[in-house]
Amino acid sequence: MIQRLRTSLVDAADVTSSPSSTDNLAHWWQCSTTPQHLPVYRLLFEIYAQAVRQPERYGRYLQQVVHDSLKLMENLVKAEGCPPARAHLVASVIVAQARGLQLDLLATGGRERVDRSFALCLDMLTVLKHTWHQ
Repeated sequence: MIQRLRTSLVDAADVTSSPSSTDNLAHWWQCSTTPQHLPVYRLLFEIYAQAVRQPERYGRYLQQVVHDSLKLMENLVKAEGCPPARAHLVASVIVAQARGLQLDLLATGGRERVDRSFALCLDMLTVLKHTWHQ
């Protein structure tokens, strides 16, 4: 079951064309939050909630789902010059923002507001990236 979910998430997140830099995150967002992919995220959040309620049973799942996302994002920000000591924190902010907005989109259907919020997050990331090269 978990492997099938991971495969569905890979398809929904379009990992075959995963962002090669944070500059591609807007495109990733648009592709991965299309109406046909939202049921996969709904299932992800349902399983995630169950795992949080029963960490003794689903702790491995929680570690994998968090680790996979963070590692991908951490590698992206490091490749763009983020100081290694901050890469995990920056990755955590980006992943949390994306997950929160995915959940918001599922709960409210507020596509325009949620998309604009993700764009704002990316704008803030751009400002932060300028500090990496000073």
